[in-house]
Amino acid sequence: MPRQKQTAPSKRRPFVTFRVSNLEDAEITARARAARLSFSDYARHLLICGPIETREREVLDPLAVLQLMRIGVNLGQLLALPDAARVHDAVSQLKARVSPIVEEAIDAEFSDDDAEPEDRTKMRRVRVSEQQQHVIKALAKGSGKSVSDYAREMLTGGRVVIRQIHEQAFPHFDELRDLGGFLNSKTHKGNAKGKTPRGLPPVLGRIHEILDAAR
Repeated sequence: MPRQKQTAPSKRRPFVTFRVSNLEDAEITARARAARLSFSDYARHLLICGPIETREREVLDPLAVLQLMRIGVNLGQLLALPDAARVHDAVSQLKARVSPIVEEAIDAEFSDDDAEPEDRTKMRRVRVSEQQQHVIKALAKGSGKSVSDYAREMLTGGRVVIRQIHEQAFPHFDELRDLGGFLNSKTHKGNAKGKTPRGLPPVLGRIHEILDAAR
């Protein structure tokens, strides 16, 4: 029986593959040239040795933001009543405090980090060894990103950023919710009768105190 011919071991090496936009591809190429490296050498070096940075950000508890939004709406309705001049100063002062808190919380929720991604139609591949591929996959997984996202962010930005968001508890939230419910009830009655309800100053004053504690 003829001896089976032995084939040479495969010399194929794996790739790290990722998608980029034309602008991102030009940026990576420019960075590689500035470093006096080929695209592949530059990519391999950064994907394995590039820095990973952790950025922490505190955001307001979403339930507290929702409650403050409702309070702000009620305050606006109170200011629109025909006899609003009677409580205008107290209501407008509280509204001036509540509105910026809500706006800041919304801005933080919809920051540039969540911007619409570019049209990434260009495929890039970087040849690596199996060991290098294993390391890159582990680094991507550890940063909470896909290999493609990890590669693109590392090569375009020179680093990968891990964002950790912590919800900030709002002090006296249960009381704020109860006060918000009371204010909502008063506002509905005021709208029905066409005049500002009584008993607002203590409620508005206590909400001010809770906002002071939340600073």
